[in-house]
This record gives sequence, C-alpha cells and structure tokens, in this order.
Amino acid sequence: MERIFSRALSVMNISCRGEFVSHFRGVDFLGVFEESEQPVWLEPLTNILRSIRLLSDSQIDNILLQYASEKVLNYVKRLKYVDIRALAALLIWISERYHAYGRPLLDVMVDVETGEFQFLEVVLPECDWGSWKRIAKEVKEEMKRAGLVDMASRVAIVCPRALRE
Repeated sequence: MERIFSRALSVMNISCRGEFVSHFRGVDFLGVFEESEQPVWLEPLTNILRSIRLLSDSQIDNILLQYASEKVLNYVKRLKYVDIRALAALLIWISERYHAYGRPLLDVMVDVETGEFQFLEVVLPECDWGSWKRIAKEVKEEMKRAGLVDMASRVAIVCPRALRE
C-alpha cells in the first residue's frame, strides 16, 4: 500500500509535507501508455481510490479544480450523496484511460424548472459518436467493480463532439 501511495503522490507531483503542487503531469496514473487510445497497462480504479483516500481535503480540491470550475466544485461538495474522493479518483482514471479524447471536464446537470440536481456530467471534448457508447459502458462497469454503484447512477459521460456529428 505504501508503494502505491508514494508512487501516486510522485505521479501527481504532490508532496506529503507540502500542499498540492501541480496535479499530475499528463502521464498515466501508475501505468504506461502507447500512442494509441488504449492503455497497455492501467491501474484499476480501486487502487486509485485507495491512494486518493490518503490525501488531504485541500489536495483533493486541487485535483478536482483541474477538471471543474470553483463554482461547480462548490456545488458538488454540497451534494451529500457525492463522495468527493471517489469523484477525484474517477476523473483521474478517466483522464488516463481516455486521454486521446481530451481532458475530462466535470459539470452538473440541474433541472431548469426546479433547480434540482439531476446528475454529474463528465465531458470528453473529443469523443466521437462511435466511441461514446463504448466509453460510457466501460466507465460504468469500472465504477461498479470499484464499489461505486450508487455513484455510477449519478454520473453521465457526455461527448459534445458526437452530438455535433
């Protein structure tokens, strides 16, 4: 466990003594990628979750701010049924697994009439129509394997490029 945690911190440029420095460097999270969209080896979401649980709240906030605006982050933090640490781990996993589709962005879908929260959107900006269904299915399956069944029902993968095709 200590090996995974220290490697995770070094990949994300986080010091145990200091605050968050710069998130991770756009390299794979505990794995190695070729130039294709598919990883050769990728750390399962469950392992990333274990490492993330050891970080401070401010480090988690800084990770999430790499994917969301401060306004979105503050809104999500007020939702009692969203595990912020699991969300950070998920975004790291998606970022590395689907890096060919651009940096994932976190947003929320709110009912315009009632103002009630509907679901979290993970936007993959360069995802095309043909990949969208496959990616959404893989993400949901990985979330379920990691024990995030309830959260899986509150997260939607959105591919705006596919909608424009």
